[in-house]
Amino acid sequence: MDTRYIDDQYGDLVSNVTPTYSPEPKWSQGAGCSGCALHPDPTQAFDYTWHESTHWTSDAESETVFVSLEFTGTSLDVFCILPNPSGPTTVGDYNLTFELDNQLLEQTFMHTNNRSDIFEFNVNVLSLQNLSLVPHVFMMMAGVDSTIQFDYATYTVPRMITSSSNPSSSLLTSSSPAASPSQNSVTSSAGPSQNSAIAAVLIAPIVVATFVATICLGVALQECYFWYKRHWHFHQNGCQDGAFPLGLLCRENTHVSIPESLQTHTRSQEQLSAI
Repeated sequence: MDTRYIDDQYGDLVSNVTPTYSPEPKWSQGAGCSGCALHPDPTQAFDYTWHESTHWTSDAESETVFVSLEFTGTSLDVFCILPNPSGPTTVGDYNLTFELDNQLLEQTFMHTNNRSDIFEFNVNVLSLQNLSLVPHVFMMMAGVDSTIQFDYATYTVPRMITSSSNPSSSLLTSSSPAASPSQNSVTSSAGPSQNSAIAAVLIAPIVVATFVATICLGVALQECYFWYKRHWHFHQNGCQDGAFPLGLLCRENTHVSIPESLQTHTRSQEQLSAI
């Protein structure tokens, strides 16, 4: 739900519909009224303004002092300023009755002036709930010897109504691609193929990397197997031809063969040395 405001001076801040004051000569814009007896602090009022009137006993009985509001919402709250003037001739009492859609309501509001010279702001004089979401006309009437200082009112509307009631929002919605059935069909048919292409681009490197890693792992395992097999064969057979890997020399059991001529010459040298 969204809350909208109806200011006494500027009216509905969304629809720009302003309140109706009757009879008009008996109402004053309080913030700019120099001849009024009541002077609340403008900074405490909503948007620094309020409208005020007093229904005197001397007024004609047929004359009704009222303010009328138009709104479309499911609730309504009305706020006034309550004066408490100490002057004996200044009216500070409230005696309000209300109508909604030409039906007199049971709710009333009354306030007795306590002569404190203290203004009470943002006083909720009426709250209506669970209204039908249709246009309503509300009236707030001042009884005899009653003053009224109307500040503002609020009403609530569903959020979907708020978005659809905004002309710029409606224009944007009607001109957006989502409003075109042909564009919708193109988007819905193109979506899966685009998703498949994106998935293929993301998956392909993973598949290739997995395949390469598998081949490398297989080659490494094969090399480890053959190395182990050759090493085990060497330990089992000693230094035999072809037993040591990579054709390296077996230094542990290797001996040098000396020719017979060299052996005879060596013995002759040894015999001469002995003589």
